Amino acid sequence: IEQIFNSYFKAQQETGTGKGMVDVDFRKIASQELFGTDITKAKGDDYEKYGFLMDRDILKQANSGIAGQYWNYGDGIQVRFNKSKVTATFTIDDSLGSGLKPSLTTDPRSTSCNSFDKKNALSVTTKSAVDFTKKMSCSYVELQFHGHVSLDCIESIYIPHKVLPKIKIDTLNKMKNLGCKLYTDDGMGNLSEII
Repeated sequence: IEQIFNSYFKAQQETGTGKGMVDVDFRKIASQELFGTDITKAKGDDYEKYGFLMDRDILKQANSGIAGQYWNYGDGIQVRFNKSKVTATFTIDDSLGSGLKPSLTTDPRSTSCNSFDKKNALSVTTKSAVDFTKKMSCSYVELQFHGHVSLDCIESIYIPHKVLPKIKIDTLNKMKNLGCKLYTDDGMGNLSEII
């Protein structure tokens, strides 16, 4: 987290690390197949960065089944981007090796959905990402962010109360200075803004 808040959001092809699938060569090939990336010329920041569709209700998201998955990747800090500052594509469920073809979040296509959910996915009416994943019986809606994803793209950050003591004070101050909303919880189901 300290590295991110000293620079920008990096792809695994750039860092060579992560708690997901870290095979850099496979990731490069996937980037070429999914997005047409010219892997003979691409630099680290040319590759997509991965995330998932989060609920507007921060605590609902944090207490959802999806939350159990992202704890496998680290300390469960949720970084939300301002949708007007990023370009994102999506697939319903994991894109890697799935045969799904990402489409723009602003122009969703059935190619981004598994065969079992194509008929319903684009017609589900709910404003809740958590409810949507339940209705579609998918583990999450994967987002792929494209281009340079800088710190000024951040809308808000949620740091669970049990993680907050792990954040170095200078990193926390950098987060505060971004001008985005910074949240935590009290461990009893109440959300509070860190000022």
